[in-house]
Amino acid sequence: MNQDKIIEILMATYNGEKYISEQIDSIINQTCKNWKLLIRDDGSQDKTLEILEGYEKRDKRINILRDIKGNLGFVKNFEELLKNSSEEFIMFSDQDDYWMENKIEIYINELGTLSEKEQKMPLLIHSNSFVCDENLNVKKKEFINSKIAEHYKKNSYFFSYIVQGSTVLINKELMDIGLPFLKNVTLHDRYFHLLAEFLGKRIFISKSLIKYRQHSGNEIGAKGSIIKKILKKRYFDREDRELIVEIQKKYKNRISEKFLLTLALCFGIIGAVLGMKVFRHKTKKNSFKISITLIIIIQLIIIYLVFTNKGILDVIINLIGIW
Repeated sequence: MNQDKIIEILMATYNGEKYISEQIDSIINQTCKNWKLLIRDDGSQDKTLEILEGYEKRDKRINILRDIKGNLGFVKNFEELLKNSSEEFIMFSDQDDYWMENKIEIYINELGTLSEKEQKMPLLIHSNSFVCDENLNVKKKEFINSKIAEHYKKNSYFFSYIVQGSTVLINKELMDIGLPFLKNVTLHDRYFHLLAEFLGKRIFISKSLIKYRQHSGNEIGAKGSIIKKILKKRYFDREDRELIVEIQKKYKNRISEKFLLTLALCFGIIGAVLGMKVFRHKTKKNSFKISITLIIIIQLIIIYLVFTNKGILDVIINLIGIW
């Protein structure tokens, strides 16, 4: 990748006066200086806009997107920023985190390992993060269990919900596919991740490159078992399923075998049967049939665990006893 290319950072703000200066300062202090920051405030009632205007005056790389559209909500705010972006590579930023000083540099180096063809396909890169308290004291060194992430690296339709928006970089090709947002989009980062999984390429950087600040306004995602979160999102989130179906309808001519396996994983046996019925021409491969069989087996085991409240060890013992 040409080191002179500018990375465009998008930041949606709303009542963020408490932490926003730390976030912007961490961007200004990046080892890579080839960036610009586009911010849209969503009608803050505190001093957020005043703080932003101060940064805009001091640094020509920082610009506020001004319009008369008023309060759009978090997702539409990001959509508006994307519509007004102009660079080939775009990074998402929250208003209350903190970027490690070499974050952009590491992403650029990762892009440099890709061929020109890979850089032009719909692309999403994301990293790990430190989980911190509101004062940025580190509570966990990893938001994502790297061992799990690596294990599911090439089967990420199962692992997909652990992509953090504040660590995401996308390219223009992925952005163009995603605009305008589909009706069922409730999280912009989740949306672009699914698009990258089904239509392009996703890359995970295992190193923690941001400090993810947990406070009363955003404390999600870093408590409890990762496996429990994955299973909960995969099997009980109606919005997720509706978004996947909507993506399928819009991009059915571009859908890969991976997408069909995801339908099976999200919808269970019903999803597997529908996938075979609707996309018969794509399901003749033995590899697909084997994968579907394994997914159905996994689904049945999970259903058994859910309804019997038994642990995996109990199931293994029972299976050994039967065998």
